[in-house]
Amino acid sequence: MATASSSNNPTPSQLGRYRIVREIARSNDIVYEAIDPTMNRRVALKELNLPPNLPGQQRRERLERFYREAKAAGTLNHRHIVTIYEIGQEKDRHFIAMEFLDGQSLRDYINVNGPLPIKLALQIGLDLCDALGYAHSQGVVHRDVKPDNVHLVPPGHTAKLTDFGIARVMEEPSLTTAGQVFGTPSYMSPEQLMARNVDHRTDLFSLGVMLYEIITGKKPFAGDNIQTITYAIVNSPVSFPQGTPAGITGILRRALAKDPEQRYPNAQAMAADIRMEMSFQGSQYPYLAAAGYPAEENAAPVKTTQTAAKEAAAAAAEAAAAETAPPDATLVAPAVPPPSAAAPDSTVAEDTPPQKAVAPPVKPPVSEITEATAPVAPPDKFHPQPSTYYAPVQQADNPVVTLVLSVGAIVALVAMVVFTIATTVHNTKIANDRAKAITYYNAGSSAMDGGDPQSAAADYSKAIAICPPDDTMIRNARSNLALAYIALGDQASTSDPGAAMTYYKKALASAEHNASVHFKIAQICTDPAEALREYEKAIAGDPAGKTGADARRLAANLYLSQGDAALDGHDLAGARSDYNRVIVLAPTDPVAQQARQRLTSAGL
Repeated sequence: MATASSSNNPTPSQLGRYRIVREIARSNDIVYEAIDPTMNRRVALKELNLPPNLPGQQRRERLERFYREAKAAGTLNHRHIVTIYEIGQEKDRHFIAMEFLDGQSLRDYINVNGPLPIKLALQIGLDLCDALGYAHSQGVVHRDVKPDNVHLVPPGHTAKLTDFGIARVMEEPSLTTAGQVFGTPSYMSPEQLMARNVDHRTDLFSLGVMLYEIITGKKPFAGDNIQTITYAIVNSPVSFPQGTPAGITGILRRALAKDPEQRYPNAQAMAADIRMEMSFQGSQYPYLAAAGYPAEENAAPVKTTQTAAKEAAAAAAEAAAAETAPPDATLVAPAVPPPSAAAPDSTVAEDTPPQKAVAPPVKPPVSEITEATAPVAPPDKFHPQPSTYYAPVQQADNPVVTLVLSVGAIVALVAMVVFTIATTVHNTKIANDRAKAITYYNAGSSAMDGGDPQSAAADYSKAIAICPPDDTMIRNARSNLALAYIALGDQASTSDPGAAMTYYKKALASAEHNASVHFKIAQICTDPAEALREYEKAIAGDPAGKTGADARRLAANLYLSQGDAALDGHDLAGARSDYNRVIVLAPTDPVAQQARQRLTSAGL
């Protein structure tokens, strides 16, 4: 960090109405801790650091970007996005007043602590999905998601997204000219590195890179210089450390897809998968180094068959005793006289031979118990004998009742034993099936990374077939199976269009409909009507993206040809419908002008 004395912008004592407390950081911008006397609150004051010798055009661009940040972040009001209070200017000094955040940046946290516990990493990912989903809904793309621009606020390490310095408001023209690239290379999406048009999905790629780093402790695309890093991002498949849980790899693999069409369609969809993984017990293990799926610590212990049988027998016996007790019977603990109750002259020598057992006196029937024969109350303290805590309960005289109760106890015991065994067998089978499914899933991921989509498709299919139906891994396996089928279709599209069509349709059956897959099917269709149906699906699936735009253009040409054929066949209604569809799909394209001319010349 540069000191105030070495900078062209020394630290002022006040900027606008804000009283400067201290300088926090300095680079392209200078950040101060300040006090807003009007609201009596701490604020972070970001000042634009403009070198005096900066050329006029670059100066204007820096100013435009600075104010663009204020406008982009200033329109957002969200619990996981830093709040902008005011943008101001004092003479030639430009500043933004924003929320002051306690805690530290995510970058500082991982530099000190290393990889995060997986549960914390997923929670941070969930917070950022929430923030990005809101920003995208407001037309703002951040374009620089990385640990440096995420702040962890105590308590609980709540994540807040900061620094919208290169954010883009989608409805406004871009400040980036052709060939200009802004961002941090290690976290940039392939389309961002290639200076192509980007949309909200570039932020999801950057979030995937960041999650990979904070979970594994390294970046997914490494290199000794920017050239090798950017080449890896654009061309190299992502690999995962051994033992990475299947649910984590599924989320990251989809977020880090090279083609934006293969990524999550929005932040909400990514958040749904993260939330499912967090709810699964596998997300409770602390670090990736201890990868596995242990049972939750607070889970209730599973009863063994022997324990369950004992408990069932005890419960049945207690129920039988309660059933057969006479109505007036009272459970009374026998009085045990304390040592002082013995006769004064009675002493027992250590070598005195044992006395003969004396039969206890016969207790009168309950109905004959009088005040004289009632049990004597115990002395001050009651000292029960373990074996005689309860007085024996008089059994029912009816042997049939006794037999029925005994049979009922036996049936209950057998049922409990059978239930316990069945539950144990069922749980064991589920655990074994899931372990096998994970093995197949990881094998499929390795095959995809190795460029073998055929083997990957086979392994993913096996994982889906044996995985428990309510398991969170099935969704990831289906998504990856679709990617494998798409890769197979791409390989076969030039040499065997029929096989490519089969693979593409399998991809659609494996996961949610994908605009790019519909577009690929339309391009190899031999039936124009079927091609138009697929183009329409691609347009509906990506109404504002590149795939949707290409589909509009190609579909418009097909509709024009179809309209010409209808006109030649004297089907005026069909021709009118096709020409109007051309105009709706591509109103500014030359093909739309041709359609208008045909409508006019044919009097339609």
